[in-house]
Amino acid sequence: MVPLLNALPMVQALVLMSLYMFMPLIIFMSGYDLKVMWYGTLAIFTVKFWTVMWSVAQWIDAKLIDAMYPGLSGSAVMQEITQSFASGQPQLYKRMILNTLLMLMFIGLPLIWSAMMAWIGFNMGVERGVLDQTRSYGKSTGSIPTPKAGRK
Repeated sequence: MVPLLNALPMVQALVLMSLYMFMPLIIFMSGYDLKVMWYGTLAIFTVKFWTVMWSVAQWIDAKLIDAMYPGLSGSAVMQEITQSFASGQPQLYKRMILNTLLMLMFIGLPLIWSAMMAWIGFNMGVERGVLDQTRSYGKSTGSIPTPKAGRK
């Protein structure tokens, strides 16, 4: 689990670097479309918020063992000694499954968050709403009004 926890911030930094690197080019190639800028902002916010998801997963990791085995201070040896004799089931096996599930939370929570934000971004692009209104306002600001026929 330690290599995963060390690699996640590095992955986040590389993803942010690629977003920052390609964002000006994408915005230029889109003709400075406001929708593309909103998508870029949403993508950067999503990736930056992964840190919060990792903090939540780390908090759950720290508190769940203590909640499941109160009074044992998270000691795997004490859990094995005290609870395997009482229940007849090996506790280290349960601990291994729990650690695997908690490790998957460090990947799963950011994936769920990213999927939800992608859904928001998709709906933002599909529905006609605020972005189309701002585009029409932007186009109308530089236009010169045409004189009506019959006026002198």
